Amino acid sequence: MLYRRSLPAIAMLTLTLALLGTVPLRAEQQEPLSAAELDRFIGDWPGFVAWSEDADDEATSERWLRDRGWQPERFFYVAARVSAGLVELEAGGRGEQADDGFEQQRAAIQQSPHLSAEQKEQLIEQLDRQRDGAAESAMAPTGQQPSAAELALIESRRDKLQQILRIDY
Repeated sequence: MLYRRSLPAIAMLTLTLALLGTVPLRAEQQEPLSAAELDRFIGDWPGFVAWSEDADDEATSERWLRDRGWQPERFFYVAARVSAGLVELEAGGRGEQADDGFEQQRAAIQQSPHLSAEQKEQLIEQLDRQRDGAAESAMAPTGQQPSAAELALIESRRDKLQQILRIDY
């Protein structure tokens, strides 16, 4: 997965603002994304990025957003949710590929004429532990993971979001 400029900028800006207390860190503090809000974000993000490259300070960024009807906290919350959603969608695709890889490894172990039954059993147990550990790591809560409804909404606009955020997969 290759990120150009915008996705890391979202993450850094969101983290900075969160640490300053501007953006709520927990999703429970915000309403879920709506289709209309996501569409508005898609329309405003490119202009914000272009404008913010020349902005002098946070106050003028907030003013730019307020002039377009956004609460700055909400705008950056939406950006963080979109970012997390796209990452989760990409990770989900890799998860399916990883499952296929584990199954191929399992089949190769079971079919190997060079391993005893006991060795095959030990290797398969080890493989299962690796798979389970990878699944647990992927599911670790971050506090920014979108709900199923938000994820479906983000996925429905995935191509446009990747385009405006300048993400190449």
